[in-house]
Amino acid sequence: MRQVTKYTDAIKASVLSKALAPNAPSVIELAKEFNIPSPTVYSWMHDMKKKNNQMAT
Repeated sequence: MRQVTKYTDAIKASVLSKALAPNAPSVIELAKEFNIPSPTVYSWMHDMKKKNNQMAT
């Protein structure tokens, strides 16, 4: 059975702030830099966009 890794809010915030910066690196590059699976980064970005869309309406 695979172990689920729990990332701190600080790590998540760091990754997302870099992902949203001008001239941001690719998700793959961010995943490698932070040693986080790329699907996790994509999921965080999707969740953030979804949350922002809900707040805008």
